[in-house]
Amino acid sequence: MKIPPPHYLVPILTFLAGATVGMLIPGGDEKLSEAAKTTTGVVPGDKSDAPAVPSENQGPTANEVFSATTLKPVEGEPLPPAHDGDLQAADLNTRLQAMSAAWTQMQADVARLAERVEGVERKLAPTDGPSEAVGEGKAPPTRASTLEDRRTALVTAGVTANRAADIVWRQAQMELDRLELRDIAIREGWFGSDRYREEASLIRKDALDLRAEIGEESYDRYLYAAGTDNRVEITSIIPGSSAEDAGLQAGDLVEYYGGDRIFRVNELRSATSEGERGELVQVRIRRGDEVVDAWLPRGPLGVYLDSAVVDPDA
Repeated sequence: MKIPPPHYLVPILTFLAGATVGMLIPGGDEKLSEAAKTTTGVVPGDKSDAPAVPSENQGPTANEVFSATTLKPVEGEPLPPAHDGDLQAADLNTRLQAMSAAWTQMQADVARLAERVEGVERKLAPTDGPSEAVGEGKAPPTRASTLEDRRTALVTAGVTANRAADIVWRQAQMELDRLELRDIAIREGWFGSDRYREEASLIRKDALDLRAEIGEESYDRYLYAAGTDNRVEITSIIPGSSAEDAGLQAGDLVEYYGGDRIFRVNELRSATSEGERGELVQVRIRRGDEVVDAWLPRGPLGVYLDSAVVDPDA
């Protein structure tokens, strides 16, 4: 069989590619006829077997452009002009690439959304219990929220059951008196006035001083049993402060200031503002299992503070 010269391969291969595109694109039969006629000069079904030789001015050479069929042209041969089938094939290929890119992006978005949902679920998931007590490695009791919880915490702290019940009842009466005062003041229009502040201060004056009544040691145990803050923790030291000069460290628990027992942050702040500024006062801290005494001038310590719940019997 005689092999056609190389310059005849271009129209033949172009015709075959156009036929393939015509099967994929609606109206491909008509496009195929036009493609075949353009490339070979012979309409399918024509008995003429003499292919038309493209003219010199038919189109750009293979060194300048490639046809839409991606077939590699013969060096130096002119290319046939792009027909509708080639343009539609190129457009279809572009759309398929765009759809593939959009699908890939959508998968990435779904993956990121799944990660965010998982993170939210972890945050909303119930924990095994309250956070650990500072320096103790175990969870403190649940915070007392009812009168019965308070009574139970008092008994746990060493107060007798009858005395605990009496203390809780008196605390409840004080709270009821405060609510009654507020309701009357609002109804009669003197809420927030000097009269209201004076009567509220009388209620606070007569309020039960639980710390003084049951003693500081029992009070400390009660605060812990009730799940209430009972320690002041130093979280960080300000450079150049008196606390840094005295060797205090982050994580220290302040237990005494000037001989006064400290349970809450506001108590420590009030203590530093009392007395004569600059006088040396003893500050007792707990650093792990060690008790450290430091002497600091009365006034700002130069520290950042936070509250903590610590088992006093640990």
